[in-house]
Amino acid sequence: MNFDFSKFIDKNLEVKSVFPSIVILTILAVIAVLLKDSVQFMFIFTSASLFLGFWIIRYFTLSNNENVEKIFIGLKKKGAIDKEREIKYDKRVQVFKSGLFFYNTIFYNENGCNLDEDSIRFSLLHEEGHQVNKQYVLPPLIFTLSLILIPVWFLFLANRELIAAGIFQALLWYATIICFSILFIISMINNLIEPLRYDEYRSDEYAAKMLKEKFNVYQPSQIADNTFKAIRKQFEKTEEKQDSIKNRLLFAFIRYHPRDEDRVKNIREKFDVK
Repeated sequence: MNFDFSKFIDKNLEVKSVFPSIVILTILAVIAVLLKDSVQFMFIFTSASLFLGFWIIRYFTLSNNENVEKIFIGLKKKGAIDKEREIKYDKRVQVFKSGLFFYNTIFYNENGCNLDEDSIRFSLLHEEGHQVNKQYVLPPLIFTLSLILIPVWFLFLANRELIAAGIFQALLWYATIICFSILFIISMINNLIEPLRYDEYRSDEYAAKMLKEKFNVYQPSQIADNTFKAIRKQFEKTEEKQDSIKNRLLFAFIRYHPRDEDRVKNIREKFDVK
């Protein structure tokens, strides 16, 4: 009897969701074996393989909240969420989040479980909107990381001259390049922020559209408003954990989510029946 791999993948959505990661893991492992004569590069690719393997194994051990899963299945039956999409409870994410490497999966945490049904439904549809509109964070992330290599490559080329110039001048150059790199990275990320902010509006619009078409909700802005307020309330409970120098700096320099008021206003103007 011949084994039909395509049918196996279609029937096992969890495997389908991680299949791209499994392919990447295999490539990394093969490269690590081929570079066995170079200990440094072999170590790098082996470490990357182990790291990715850990996340793949961890993915299969994640469970689900019964209520969220029921709402998710209901949305799939209505055709508002793709029938091949997966959902996983993961305490490490913030409320609801589309997977980065596991692109076919929507993750959520305890804060997401504590929302009311309408808010859970809106949040799930918002994350589905990212997939429907093909809004992937990974390409701009890879692009930004590639740009980081520019100052690193410059430092590598200038390394011999820096050492020959003396320790003080070398340290001065290192400090200059590090400062330039940080400012360069912040500048490039902020240039990518605007498209990401626009993507948030589009995902909200998809959620509002589905609520209106599939559930006859004619004031979707009210559900969106309640959802955002409930999520903010959840964050207030963990304010001390969230309030750190690191989070303050990230919030100050990198903020791609539009204001809740603007998101609600956008939905109200485009979808509410007056």
